[in-house]
Amino acid sequence: MNTRIQQQGGLTRWLRSFGLRLRSLALRLIEEIVAFVRECNEAQRLATALRLSPDLYRADPDSAPESYAEFLFRSPMALRREPRVSSAPPAASRSARSL
Repeated sequence: MNTRIQQQGGLTRWLRSFGLRLRSLALRLIEEIVAFVRECNEAQRLATALRLSPDLYRADPDSAPESYAEFLFRSPMALRREPRVSSAPPAASRSARSL
């Protein structure tokens, strides 16, 4: 009877470690899927920006813009926003003011 309890304890430890390994594997799989979806979204965003680029529909896409308004119109549609000055770290804002 004592050996049966020892066998059950070993089985419980094995099942617990198996469960932890299985959970770790599942979390890694989910992380890989999330990374894949993020990469697909980024590729789709870039493809859309390139497809809708006004330069593609010009007779001479390599010519320089004639005005600032045309430059802004021909700029990429989804410009990345820079962080606000108020959200910058205090050390960075102090060094910028000293210039």
